[in-house]
Amino acid sequence: MNKIEIIFNEFTGNCILLPEYNIEADLLEISSKISRQWKYGMNINGNLIFDIDNDLKIANCDLLIPKRLWKKKGRLPFDIISEGQNYTDISFSKSSIEIKNFNIEIEVFSFKDNVYILLDKPNKVVINKLSDKCEVLTFNNELKGFIVRDMQ
Repeated sequence: MNKIEIIFNEFTGNCILLPEYNIEADLLEISSKISRQWKYGMNINGNLIFDIDNDLKIANCDLLIPKRLWKKKGRLPFDIISEGQNYTDISFSKSSIEIKNFNIEIEVFSFKDNVYILLDKPNKVVINKLSDKCEVLTFNNELKGFIVRDMQ
């Protein structure tokens, strides 16, 4: 299996993810505002690392691709099927947690004032809000990436 399955949960606020670019470490940190234990971890090509709590929800995420390597695009390379207006919490499926390491192509680019982290070059996505600054991209309950708003 080379896909990451996502489960949508009722909004609790535990998955409010807030992005910040750490200039010293040269990485994008996307962190929950609620501190909690990380029981699990997930790795995508050594470039996207997730810390996951006991409920299989994202606690933190680090993008290890430096900003200087992010591309700029003049248009989005995918179609948006729907865009959720409400906040949601997401968790990973147990089968995805058990795999831990994934070999999935990652593309990072900016478009307008947003940064897009795409997994596996999606053609279509559904967008759901994790916070005002971070949204998750999925298709058929498969993780397809993230949008970080107002950051370049």
